[in-house]
Amino acid sequence: MAFTKGQSGNPNGRPKRTQEQIDLESACKELTPKALDVIVTIMESGDNERNRFAAAQYIVDRGWGKPKQSLEHSGKDGEPLHVEVIFI
Repeated sequence: MAFTKGQSGNPNGRPKRTQEQIDLESACKELTPKALDVIVTIMESGDNERNRFAAAQYIVDRGWGKPKQSLEHSGKDGEPLHVEVIFI
């Protein structure tokens, strides 16, 4: 189905959050300090290195954001990509 040119495909925008969604978000925010304590405990004294690393990585990612990944777009042997668009 095609949209009319210049007309939004979603004219009403994003739906409003329900009260249940708002309450859940609020409850999760209230539990954040306890959750961080658990993650720190796992990081400092977890059963294995994998769990300790995962907990440490989670804390760093949440505090500083995940590192950006660069993508290289090129053709064979680094040549420019050839793009062909066919309309049917």
